[in-house]
Amino acid sequence: MGDVEAVLADILDLLREDERRLILIIEPVKPPKRYVQVLAPSDGALIAECVSNEFLQGDDRLGDRDNELLPVLGWDWPTPLNKPNWSFHDELLNTGSAVSELLIKTIRQVFDCTDDDILVIKMFPSSQQG
Repeated sequence: MGDVEAVLADILDLLREDERRLILIIEPVKPPKRYVQVLAPSDGALIAECVSNEFLQGDDRLGDRDNELLPVLGWDWPTPLNKPNWSFHDELLNTGSAVSELLIKTIRQVFDCTDDDILVIKMFPSSQQG
């Protein structure tokens, strides 16, 4: 976890600069099975999401404490029809460091990860245009 924290802002800034439409997903190896993801559209923006209960089952679901903490950290509430996950997109704070800070706080405080936890990072091109 600590290694990811040290380089995540730089990775996100590189994502912003890439002309392809890329997606980055970060998920802890340990249960519960949750993730955060960032979409980098071709316009240089960063759109972050945290999985919501819409996509989680059983023990993986977010508890009341988690759902109360996410908006305090800066996430926008899910809207099931068009934004089913928790989301963050702020044109003024659209930097790798701002988004990285939000993701790290979420992984630490909502997913309860420490420096000793292992995170899986996946990155791939989006199939959607934009």
